[in-house]
Amino acid sequence: MSILKTLYERDLYPEIDDTIDEAGAFQRDLIEIAAERHAKGEIDRRAFLTALAGIGALGVAGLPTGADAAAGELVVVNWGGPAVDAYQAAFGAPFTAATGTKVVI
Repeated sequence: MSILKTLYERDLYPEIDDTIDEAGAFQRDLIEIAAERHAKGEIDRRAFLTALAGIGALGVAGLPTGADAAAGELVVVNWGGPAVDAYQAAFGAPFTAATGTKVVI
C-alpha cells in the first residue's frame, strides 16, 4: 500500500483522483519518493515530515511545481556565441523538419 493510499483514502473518496492536476501529480511523485526513502531508512521521520511540509507549501505558496513550456516548442540552452548557429544547423533544423516542433536555442 502506498503512502498516497493512506493519505487520500482513495477507497472512501474516489473523486479525489479526478481533482489531481499535473502539478498535483508532480507533488504525488515527490511524496512517493520521500516515502520510499523513508521506508529504506535513507531519511528519518523528521526529514520525511519536513519533506511533506515542503511539498505542501509549494502548492499553498502558488509556486510552480513543474516545468512549463510553450506548446510546440523545444528550448535548448548552451553557452551562446557562434555555438548558437552551429547547434541550430546541426540539431535544430533537422529536428524541426522531422517533428514539426520549433527548436529555440
